[in-house]
Amino acid sequence: MSSRNLALVLTLAGAAALFFRTPEEAAAAIGLLGAVLALAAIWLTSGRVRRVLAVLATLAWLGAVALAVSASVIAVIAAMSGLTGAVIAVVRGGAWPGWSSRYARSDQISEDEADNPRMMWESLDRGMDPTRRRDASPDD
Repeated sequence: MSSRNLALVLTLAGAAALFFRTPEEAAAAIGLLGAVLALAAIWLTSGRVRRVLAVLATLAWLGAVALAVSASVIAVIAAMSGLTGAVIAVVRGGAWPGWSSRYARSDQISEDEADNPRMMWESLDRGMDPTRRRDASPDD
């Protein structure tokens, strides 16, 4: 199992167990906030934003652990699970690919690339007409 999937599973398991099994509403609310932040850090962002969200998720999960101590052992275990997922996102998140950067391509095709058959096909994949000049209107 990759570290990204492990962080995801631990975060979801901790949030679900904390939400459904703890009588302490404040711990569950802070844990759910930590889960949302961790999920955004794990799947939706990259770079510095991922690091900031993962650190905020870790702080939220620490608060959930502190509040869960007075609730029950299950709540503490659930909060520790979520905390572990957030810590994995902080430590290993820099190596994970970002959501939008996987398939990013430029929108423009240069004149030199227009003669290349491969680039013509790729421009069709992007929804561009490789035979139309840039200065031509869409009606031409």
